[in-house]
Amino acid sequence: MESVQWDTFAHGGQSRGDNIISFSGQARRLACRTPRATGELSAVLESLDQATVLVDASGTSVLRNSAYASLPLDPDGRFELFDDDGRLVPYEQSPWQRAARGESADLEVAAIDPEGRYRLYGVRVRPIVSRDADRAVGVVTFRDLSERHAGQLEERSVALIGHELRAPLTSLQGYAELLALHLEDDLNSSEAQVAATRILSLTRRLGTMVQNLFDLARISSGALQVARQPVDMCSLVIEAVEVVEALPGAPCIHVNATGDDPILNGDEQRLGAVLINLLTNAVKHGAGTDRIDVRLLLEAAHVTIEVEDFGPGIPPDDLPHIFNRYHQARGRNANDAAASGLGLGLFIVQQIVSAHGGRVDVVSKLGSGARFTVCLPRT
Repeated sequence: MESVQWDTFAHGGQSRGDNIISFSGQARRLACRTPRATGELSAVLESLDQATVLVDASGTSVLRNSAYASLPLDPDGRFELFDDDGRLVPYEQSPWQRAARGESADLEVAAIDPEGRYRLYGVRVRPIVSRDADRAVGVVTFRDLSERHAGQLEERSVALIGHELRAPLTSLQGYAELLALHLEDDLNSSEAQVAATRILSLTRRLGTMVQNLFDLARISSGALQVARQPVDMCSLVIEAVEVVEALPGAPCIHVNATGDDPILNGDEQRLGAVLINLLTNAVKHGAGTDRIDVRLLLEAAHVTIEVEDFGPGIPPDDLPHIFNRYHQARGRNANDAAASGLGLGLFIVQQIVSAHGGRVDVVSKLGSGARFTVCLPRT
């Protein structure tokens, strides 16, 4: 994790880092004095713009300012933090415990605020007094970096969108040129038919990618809605398979359906996007394998769809975060640029399935691929 760069105060040219170090020295002088000094220390804390807390040798909060009190704290004066891979920071590695051990550290961590929004914080940990003290031993400050993070994320998203769109557009141009060449000689040539099929598949894939971006905006604003109508799930699965199977590098996709009634009451366009996203994910991470399996189970109350690839699988640490926005599992063709993406497909799958009252799960074992299961109620 990169170190936090602390901006300069407008007054006196003193950096925020210097201010915190200066505060640590002041707190060191006050921490072991009379109770009256506690009031002085509280006043110093309140003068700081950053959320600041003093902890004792057990990591328990002993004094904090109002900016810190406004954070989503638990009864112990702490809250869950996540590292840059989206993993929960272990208790012993939390800023409070590191301060309790007298460590110094500059960190970047994330947290979820009460409204469910992602917040990025720069955290500074500094010791106050020697380890044999029975009072406050460390100070922890939190600086909200979310605006900076949002700007970086926007830049990254734009770059990735350009990368994602460039590949199919390049293929479209190549197949269009091939089609034009063969149409000059033989309107019925097999090469022309293949080129036309792939052009159609790539344009549909581009349509799904654009729809993903629109759906992301609707999800972020809480405006995602589903337009329910009778949908033939067998036909929808076959159509999605035909789109994805025509993509360059796609293995053979095997479909097996069991049951009699294929009709489900749902949003046909968005359920089609769910299937294409899952199948495209399987193609990306099953590159070089012989097949992808799709199973459609038409049960009395539910329709279940399974998409299974036989690629490298998903690392166990990534499984709990696989449906998170912008998350990309490590170890899934990590060195293949074609396998990169925005990290939105599975997040949008989960959101659309939830909007239908269903659920989506994943099972994976390293070296044995991954199986995604979507279960949708019929009504």
